[in-house]
Amino acid sequence: MRRDVQDRLISQLAEFLDNGETTMVDSERLNPVSEYSHPDRHAQERTELFRTQPIVVGYGSQLPAPGDQFVDDLSDWKVVLTRTTDGRVRGQVQDEASGQLVDIAVQERHGIVWAVLAPGASIDVADYLGPDLDAEFTSFGLGDYVVERTHRFTERINWKSVIDGFLENYHVRYLHADTLARFLRTNVHVYDPFGRHARLAVIKTTFDKVRHLPVAEYDPLRHMSVVYHLFPNTIISWVNDHFEAWTSFSEARRPGFSATQLTLLTRPDMVDKHEFWDRSMKTILEVIPAEDFEMARLMQQGLRAQAQTHQVFGRNEGPLQQFHAQLDSVLGPSPD
Repeated sequence: MRRDVQDRLISQLAEFLDNGETTMVDSERLNPVSEYSHPDRHAQERTELFRTQPIVVGYGSQLPAPGDQFVDDLSDWKVVLTRTTDGRVRGQVQDEASGQLVDIAVQERHGIVWAVLAPGASIDVADYLGPDLDAEFTSFGLGDYVVERTHRFTERINWKSVIDGFLENYHVRYLHADTLARFLRTNVHVYDPFGRHARLAVIKTTFDKVRHLPVAEYDPLRHMSVVYHLFPNTIISWVNDHFEAWTSFSEARRPGFSATQLTLLTRPDMVDKHEFWDRSMKTILEVIPAEDFEMARLMQQGLRAQAQTHQVFGRNEGPLQQFHAQLDSVLGPSPD
């Protein structure tokens, strides 16, 4: 990330911290709970969202040499990726009607392999990201990071609940009082939209050690976590010195379930530090399933009971509002 962007973000966060403020949008959003439970919405997402938008299906480091092959089945569609002799990545998807592999549009950019799953479609990742976000990933050197490990979660929660959990930090104080709240400030963030996508910068408790210093005298990225939402279903977070990528899909045959993959992306010189990554993964597995996913399961039970018709996304939840507004822009309003 460019240093001037880092300086601006940490300065805004410091000002919010001093004033007890955060990024606010113009109004609340009433979000229909049917978006999480209606079978027609589930079908729409499978056919009109996941098959028409560029989605993350792998990482370039999983195909290091010509002839290497990788199969992604997180979405329930079998996607076969192959590194060709000229260094490009070829993508094929198993057609549901015939069972045959059909070519699809794929593109490798920023170390990520993206695909549009509908055969015959085209793809332009730079255009999809937009010039500002594309340039930011370049400045961050995201393409230099490689896969250290992956972990898959299958949960009885809607895939959108997985994404929702990363798009606001108001809940940290309450849901993670004994875990993440020791490291992150709650309800202090800077939100910036990038077209369909978004960036959420939050401040760490370590900032207390340097907040009296001029910003030029410390490294802002050591005292922030930066969360990127790549519409529709991927989160990429900068955490200390590496990236965590989360991609989530609904399951085809079980509408109330989701399949989510976590990928740790690190610098090549750190990829063999197995004990370090074991500790990182242990922390994640102690927090996310037991706290975030458990809360999402409880919420989903309430939504299925139809005890309420809408959720309220507050003015301090701009990234959440944007995510669901963008879903509506692609799929239309959620069915009643």
